Amino acid sequence: MSSKVKFYTSTLCPYCKPTEYLIKKEKLNIETKIIDLMKNESQSDEYKKINPFGTVPALDDDGFIVYESNTLIKYLCNTNKLEDWYSSDPKKRALVDLYVDFHLQRIWDLVRIVYQQLGYTDNSYEEAEKITLEGLKDLEEKFLSRRKFLASDDKITIADLAFLWHFAGVKSSGIQLSERLNKYWDDVISYDKEGLTNSINSYLEERKEILSKKN
Repeated sequence: MSSKVKFYTSTLCPYCKPTEYLIKKEKLNIETKIIDLMKNESQSDEYKKINPFGTVPALDDDGFIVYESNTLIKYLCNTNKLEDWYSSDPKKRALVDLYVDFHLQRIWDLVRIVYQQLGYTDNSYEEAEKITLEGLKDLEEKFLSRRKFLASDDKITIADLAFLWHFAGVKSSGIQLSERLNKYWDDVISYDKEGLTNSINSYLEERKEILSKKN
């Protein structure tokens, strides 16, 4: 990775938060540029030269462009040799990839209650709550019944980071979570209580502001 790396992010987007956190936690030499989604900056011609999909996050590594949140964070781990987060061991890596594939398929269900509250779905509250609870049950049965974390028994990985800020939104929605999911949350946060809590609280405050404007 070159010394001319720029990370394009949004303070509001949960897909950006894992990489934001990793950059800060690992003290990576990366310039952060904020894209204001509420001002539609992601749809500007200038930004679409970086990410033609007009979404965040995106990374410009001296002209080499990477977007899509999970691909981007894997790239950072690989180029910076962040083995603790995304191991090069084939079996350990496969477990992370297994969750990430599930995440891509099911995240819309897992966080349906959040999008309902934000007004981004036509589902009623009751419908969204049911969909989210079914998704969380699936996650719990397929992953958390087997391991302490989503892809490991001994430490959090980028699999947990991929889910964490989405999960924070779900928790703040007031939905009733299982004992296992609450224990999982506590275990993840305990890894870096100050750093993770500060990042999550900042994200939730942004979300709260949007909700207040909609009500």
